[in-house]
Amino acid sequence: MKPTRLTETRQQAWFLVYYQMGVERSLENLRLLLGEIGVKVSSFTLESYSARFGWQAKIAEMDEKARQRTMERVLDTKVEMNLRHVTLARALGGVASAALMELRGNPKEISGGEAARMLEIAQKMERLAVGEVTERREVVVSIINVLVKAVVALFMEVNALPDPQERIDRFAFGFDEAVDKYLAEGREEFSGA
Repeated sequence: MKPTRLTETRQQAWFLVYYQMGVERSLENLRLLLGEIGVKVSSFTLESYSARFGWQAKIAEMDEKARQRTMERVLDTKVEMNLRHVTLARALGGVASAALMELRGNPKEISGGEAARMLEIAQKMERLAVGEVTERREVVVSIINVLVKAVVALFMEVNALPDPQERIDRFAFGFDEAVDKYLAEGREEFSGA
């Protein structure tokens, strides 16, 4: 049976009140709250509306949308922060580079060591802001993590092969390829960290 316009309007209004109740939300608390403002409604009617109009599913959907909006705001804030940090790091790097250039024949107020330290800090700040590792051990850990994932995937793949010798051969060959690939990438990363 299709709801009347009055029923639809009433259930929407009551649902919004119900939703806004947050952690105190229950159909009984809604009934009591509505009673306090002079709206008499039975528990049966509220239960019927909740089931008929899918209040729980609507709440879950609205909560998920609110969570997504919050996550988007958090991500936007992180992106803005990282852009600001990259800009600051580049500016600091520019100051350090200019100071190093000045030092070539004409020592000024910044020593060579201070300029080099500023340059190192600027590079580290920029790497952090763009999500790159800054320490050699972090490079090693990230390489090992990727290698382990590749080896596990390889194991799962070859484990489905029916012939035991083929499994051994394919695993050995695939393992060698993975080690060669990720160690080569690691050497490149290692030289940049």
